[in-house]
Amino acid sequence: MDHITILAHNQHTASFYKDILESIFSVEVLPLLCHKERKNQPIELSQHLLLTTTYTQEMPDEQPFPENLKTLRLQPCLSKSQCQILSQLPEKQILYFHHRNHELLCDHQLLLNDAGYPVYKLSASRLTKPTEDPKAYIITTDNLNPSEFDTNQLVLLGPPFISSFTMNRIATTLHQEDALLSDAFQNYLNRLTPSPYCISNLPKPAISQYYFTCVIESISESIILATKNGHIISMNKSAYQLLEIGDSCIQKNVLDILPIKKLPSLLEKNKEITKYRDHFLTIKSSPIASKDFNGFLFTLHSFVKKASNTPNQYHFEEKGHQAKYTFYDIKGISGDLLRCKDIANQMAKSSSSVLITGESGTGKELFAQAIHNASERSDQPFVVVNCASISPSLLESELFGYVEGAFTGAKVGGKKGLFLLAHQGTIFLDEIAELPLSMQSRLLRVLQEKEIRPVGSDHLISIDVRVIAATHQNLDRLVAENKFRLDLYYRLKVLPLHLPPLRHRKQDILILFQHMQQFLGTSYLLSEEAKKALIQGNWQGNLRELKNCAEYLAHLEKNYIDVHDLPPLELIDDRTPAPTPSPLSRSHCEVFVLKSIYQAMKAQKKIGRRSILSMAQKKELSVTEQDIRNALQNLYQTGDIIIGKGRQGTSLTEKGIETLQHASPSSPTGESGL
Repeated sequence: MDHITILAHNQHTASFYKDILESIFSVEVLPLLCHKERKNQPIELSQHLLLTTTYTQEMPDEQPFPENLKTLRLQPCLSKSQCQILSQLPEKQILYFHHRNHELLCDHQLLLNDAGYPVYKLSASRLTKPTEDPKAYIITTDNLNPSEFDTNQLVLLGPPFISSFTMNRIATTLHQEDALLSDAFQNYLNRLTPSPYCISNLPKPAISQYYFTCVIESISESIILATKNGHIISMNKSAYQLLEIGDSCIQKNVLDILPIKKLPSLLEKNKEITKYRDHFLTIKSSPIASKDFNGFLFTLHSFVKKASNTPNQYHFEEKGHQAKYTFYDIKGISGDLLRCKDIANQMAKSSSSVLITGESGTGKELFAQAIHNASERSDQPFVVVNCASISPSLLESELFGYVEGAFTGAKVGGKKGLFLLAHQGTIFLDEIAELPLSMQSRLLRVLQEKEIRPVGSDHLISIDVRVIAATHQNLDRLVAENKFRLDLYYRLKVLPLHLPPLRHRKQDILILFQHMQQFLGTSYLLSEEAKKALIQGNWQGNLRELKNCAEYLAHLEKNYIDVHDLPPLELIDDRTPAPTPSPLSRSHCEVFVLKSIYQAMKAQKKIGRRSILSMAQKKELSVTEQDIRNALQNLYQTGDIIIGKGRQGTSLTEKGIETLQHASPSSPTGESGL
């Protein structure tokens, strides 16, 4: 973990900045007071970065700087809450500003003046007799004792916040640019007042371009930002290095620097592969539409064409066998979704088979692509197979390929199957429940032996393919009905992942809706009643239905959407909970575990495996610690509970509460539901 030493004039300010930095960056902050305030405080210097609040560093003489230590001065700014305090002061009232540190006294006085609050400096020598006007206010960002002053005169503003400019420099210095895209940093930015110097004085289109430039400069990929006519507004350093361009390309047309003939054809296809010098480029275009700016974002990837006797990157990208989405594209803040992203991210480190379950439209392919892109196979093919869309008679030849003359109408030279195209990459078997039983046995052998045999061939071909399967059906029921092979089920279910439906992610609905608005290039506003209706929607179609709703409202061409403008929505009746799986699918032990966790949550207590076992023993239930462990693992995988780290304990999700509401009344615990 990186370390930052922050040199401040008092402990209160040091602790304030420590909390801010540790909430955004993966760092440990070591507070260090200036020489006059340090007294006997032990000296700890970071090996990575030193932040100072003043230009004049009062560093200890007894300990030299580490050789590689970088130093940044913290640029201050005011928060919205601090400006709110200042705005409530009486107009035409004399304002004084005081700070015990002379440099900060001058610095923060300028900060307040620039924010529109002219203040007079009040030095320490004049503090005992501050003003001749008894009604004058004394403003301070220092940690002063209010008991020494008339409380009606003293305004404790608190330390200034850290400017976004400084945060950006910290992220760059520590190589933690991803932190600038986090929710924590966005929430922090929302607390700040825009700088009075550059951004707020720019016209709105320039502000948008400024923010885009800041974002793309913090991304490691090669990015070009251009207007709708193709004129370049910004390029990040990675793009200049990839294209080996020394001069600035701002205001040039993308056709002048990229090896593409026609811009409209690229924008229509969204992706183009072309030769550039001694390598190939994949150029992707993404539209950007907002109130103040319309244009395109071009993402560049470079690769070298491999030998033709192996499935190569040029071939699979040309065919479209490439994953587009990452975990960053999965939007939402609900606990259920974050838990799924965390599990999926861990699954990406393995090459074992993954089985993704969930209702139609919950984003199963999105998660599959994100897992692939987070894995070591990310630069290899991602092949999608919809098992329900291929005719059973053609399925074998599509999956495993065929040799020349294998059957009437066979292609000259034969054809590679989808498994061979996915060699060294990932194959995504969507709607796996629709796979015929005859093909299930073939697939099982491929998973076990890592070999395929094309139709009409006597030779086996070794392959290295990771399998991710998905279905919206209940495979347990299909296995019980002998419609799905049990051995294949367990071969696929090495790493199970269950995605929650949208109605269990109420916190995410408006976030997703806003994201869909941006994708559609619309900016209409929703009334509070319309927002409530969206949140209360049943959303049986999940993300697809929500996207249809956003597109429907876009076609109304209204600036303001009220509840009566919404398409007909099936609302969740609060008195009648949404249907859940049959309680018979839950073991008695799992029901008891859910009940125990719920009781602990009501009592605002933390609970873990041993606490649940103790409760079971008090009720004289025949349950072992292993039973509790298995029940917790099953409930975690089905999305009913969240297991905290360390002593954080375990809690129920919304889905877990609904499951408990439908618990079997015949449970041996003697309790039914909630």
